[in-house]
Amino acid sequence: MVNEYVLGVEDSEIQRLRDQECVLNKSSVPYLTQYLCASDRVLEVGSGAGGASQIIAQLLNYSGHLTCIEREKKYVELLTLRMKYNSAGSVRIINADIHDYQTEQRYDKIYLRCVLHHLVNPIDVIRKLKTLLTSNGLLIIEEPNVSDFFTQYTPLAYQKLATAYAKLGESFGVDFNIGIRLFSYMEQADFHVENYQFVQATLQTERERQLSTGLLTSITSGLMSANIMSQNDITLLQKELNTLIHSNALMPYVTMGQIVARNCR
Repeated sequence: MVNEYVLGVEDSEIQRLRDQECVLNKSSVPYLTQYLCASDRVLEVGSGAGGASQIIAQLLNYSGHLTCIEREKKYVELLTLRMKYNSAGSVRIINADIHDYQTEQRYDKIYLRCVLHHLVNPIDVIRKLKTLLTSNGLLIIEEPNVSDFFTQYTPLAYQKLATAYAKLGESFGVDFNIGIRLFSYMEQADFHVENYQFVQATLQTERERQLSTGLLTSITSGLMSANIMSQNDITLLQKELNTLIHSNALMPYVTMGQIVARNCR
């Protein structure tokens, strides 16, 4: 991607992503299982440390082929190591920006999870991906609605965190509530939407619930630099989140928009 990954590549952020994948995979696994075929040629864009890549490779087994594109070199190294020992079948890992990726290959399915909301112009990538799909190929996307789906069950401390995170995205010119706008993007790129839904996991274990404080740690410097929160505000919110983690309160995670769109060209 041409945009910087807002949360960085520090060890703490890598660990947070690994913890997060356990939560997101609860809904990603059945979604991918529904739409992937064992013989598919799949392109995954923005693979990160491989949380979804491993699932895709296992679903394809030895019949299909997975190509992973990741811009951040550190994540490519982690992804390479992970796939070496935890995947079946044919996997190719490419350290590249999708904007610059050139190939004669056309893919049956293209998958992105938590990628578009880090881009200033996501429609440009969506249109690029359309050119990489086979006729009737599927684009499968999962993206968050960080603060658009609060309910009466959403704890106030979590609402504060999500709102601050969304504002941080705005300060970078990106949309952390893009999940609710996926249908519109598909229409702009002349895709036919076959499925569009929203899912929201509940943080159950203490490790899962600590994702909230992990996120706040990852974005603290950004929040202060953008004058969204002061150090005192962040310290108070950290305390509120810690109290929430160790309480019996229901703690929902970010709502994810899931969409499957067909390339009818």
